[in-house]
Amino acid sequence: SRGAGKISRMKIKAYRTPDKETLLKFMEGMQFRDKALVSFIACTGIAEGSIPRLKWKHVQEINEKEIPHIALTSVEIKGQGKGKYEGVEQHTFLTPYAKRMLLTYKEWRQRKEGRTLTPEDYLFTTIAQPYKVITLSEVGGIFSRHSKAIGIKFSPHDLRRFVQTALETAKMQPNWVKKILRHKVAGEESPYSQPKIEALRDAYRTALPYIDLSEKPTVSELDVTKRSTLAALKAVLSQEAYA
Repeated sequence: SRGAGKISRMKIKAYRTPDKETLLKFMEGMQFRDKALVSFIACTGIAEGSIPRLKWKHVQEINEKEIPHIALTSVEIKGQGKGKYEGVEQHTFLTPYAKRMLLTYKEWRQRKEGRTLTPEDYLFTTIAQPYKVITLSEVGGIFSRHSKAIGIKFSPHDLRRFVQTALETAKMQPNWVKKILRHKVAGEESPYSQPKIEALRDAYRTALPYIDLSEKPTVSELDVTKRSTLAALKAVLSQEAYA
């Protein structure tokens, strides 16, 4: 038949979407670099594959703006500007909490290395000499170690899901969410969805109650978390019923 040989994939495990309280618990006991890294991903939605390519010049607004803008070209994101990622850019921001963690990490690192970091220095490096840029596998290793130590399992991609959920809860325009998460705006909408950075920053500011880890959870955020948990439980029960 026409359908012969086709394979359908079914999600067995529920997606993990962390909330702020759990993320803060996940970061307990982390040293400066790791806490800065986790909070960085948890507000920018930048993928783990881009982390080794980032330099301090990417956060040049950190001393000037309350909510610093971060711009990545297609070369710095997944696919390095090839194929379906050609021309795709990412325009995202740091929350006040992530900004503080990154500045604390920078100060600690400058004391440790005995020098002033330059815009061309890599953003995240190893914590021991010779202070090489952190690799993709090392980014994953940080999450694996802390997941095992704290008993809460998270991956870098789970934090991208956290960012998207927060922005959607704040009712940000879908195409603007894609700009922040570096998802490609599809088809004919692309030429017409070109938000100015300040407009995008203002929209991101409205999401701070849901995404900034220094903010207390709002009632609507708690409702979203509750619904997500219930949906995950229903998915598990449904799978068990058919087992």
